[in-house]
Amino acid sequence: MTGAIQAQLNAKAVAADVLNDTMTLKGLVDVKVSSALPSAGIFVGNASNIAAGVAMSGDVTIDNTGATAIGSAKVTSSMLAGAVDARR
Repeated sequence: MTGAIQAQLNAKAVAADVLNDTMTLKGLVDVKVSSALPSAGIFVGNASNIAAGVAMSGDVTIDNTGATAIGSAKVTSSMLAGAVDARR
């Protein structure tokens, strides 16, 4: 029996064991979010539903204290027309 065939048989045996024993599955899968994150980074779920550290981009920025800011000229008065009381 070749190594590749043996590996396939082993994988199938593990898969069958997992199907028959949820405790085995719990022992095989231990996925945790890393605590490592770049300064001013945020965790965002990626296409594989895994949290990944990313830099915030676009109209809003965030610093390493968690403070956010809307960029200059990102919100104009015409966008707020009717939404804000002009007397205030």
